Amino acid sequence: MSKYSHIVNGKVLDYRFQKHHLGYNFYLGDTMVAQLFKQRNTWGAVVQGDLDGALRLVGGFATRLDAVQYALKAHRLTRDSFK
Repeated sequence: MSKYSHIVNGKVLDYRFQKHHLGYNFYLGDTMVAQLFKQRNTWGAVVQGDLDGALRLVGGFATRLDAVQYALKAHRLTRDSFK
């Protein structure tokens, strides 16, 4: 079990991070939500499945968890749980 999790459609899904050569892939359960990148002193996120489907890097987050929270708010699977 992960230290962090999120509830989607009544199911508790754990956070999972998989390291790749440029940063980390962030998964919620088995669904890839975003790619996270360390940029000097900040973190950036490229969300898979955001509102318009475009891939763009949004940066300036102080911690990796801040980038994850942004990704969850932007991803189509989880954005409704923040309203």
